[in-house]
Amino acid sequence: MQIGRVYKIIHNQSNICYVGSTFDKLRNRFGKHKRNNDTCISKYFKEYGVENFKIILIKEYEVYDKKHLLAYEQLWINKLKSINIMQTFKPLKKQFEANRQKNLDRTEYLKNYFQNNKEKNKEKIKEYRDNYREINKEKINKKIICECGGKYTLRHKSTHLKTKKHLNFNSL
Repeated sequence: MQIGRVYKIIHNQSNICYVGSTFDKLRNRFGKHKRNNDTCISKYFKEYGVENFKIILIKEYEVYDKKHLLAYEQLWINKLKSINIMQTFKPLKKQFEANRQKNLDRTEYLKNYFQNNKEKNKEKIKEYRDNYREINKEKINKKIICECGGKYTLRHKSTHLKTKKHLNFNSL
């Protein structure tokens, strides 16, 4: 079990409120927010000045891992109507539903793409295959000596492993 902290960063003169969570000390986490320019609070730091914001501990929780802490953070984000853009925690069912339509659309797009570009793709695949063979000719044709005394190339390994010679050697 670890101690996780849910905190809020508030602006002194308005209702701007950002909710976050950490296992770190709050002053260290606030310092990271000040240095980081790609969070949703950073644009407010630039607009109003960092000195007009303060970090306040909402609550400490004993949690097993970051996921549990994110669930508590999401509860506070919903409760305080914060400026957080991303949802930190979604139950699996909601995640599945949110991604379902996107995945269906992507599948349909790919299906249409491959259907409409069959010839083009065949040519690309053939070109890639020929190019790969040319570049890796040595590797493909390298003879490997097996412990049973037989020889094989990588592309015939599975065939060799089924031969009587190899099977008899392994049964001894």
